[in-house]
Amino acid sequence: MTDVIAFPDIEATMVGWLTDVLPGYGITAPVSTQVPNPRPAQFIRILRTGGPEHNLVVDGAQVTVECWDNSAPAASATARTVRAVLKSVKNVTTTSGDLLYGTQEFAGPALLPDVSGQPRYSWTVQVHARGTAL
Repeated sequence: MTDVIAFPDIEATMVGWLTDVLPGYGITAPVSTQVPNPRPAQFIRILRTGGPEHNLVVDGAQVTVECWDNSAPAASATARTVRAVLKSVKNVTTTSGDLLYGTQEFAGPALLPDVSGQPRYSWTVQVHARGTAL
């Protein structure tokens, strides 16, 4: 019989972990997988946009990170901080018990205002997360 390994819900893991750690870096913006309603001035969205498994126990989740604010400089500042926090991931066990080995950036933050015209910085990283046996 082969091992059956399930990978963590990387969106839930990243939302929970960033919500826990970002206040320590001065960011109190809500972190979620959707645009909040009502829409606050500042928020962060995490979306899994693909990514392959690396091997039997390591997922390579592709995650797009988006940071909104009322001005481009403010959105950029949030994005730079979130980017630095993500780059610091090295064998982190989250409060949900998931193990994150590290991240690899595909492209750095870029100013991509959304359809409302509100400034948003967006970029994509790969998050290496350990799976667990079912």
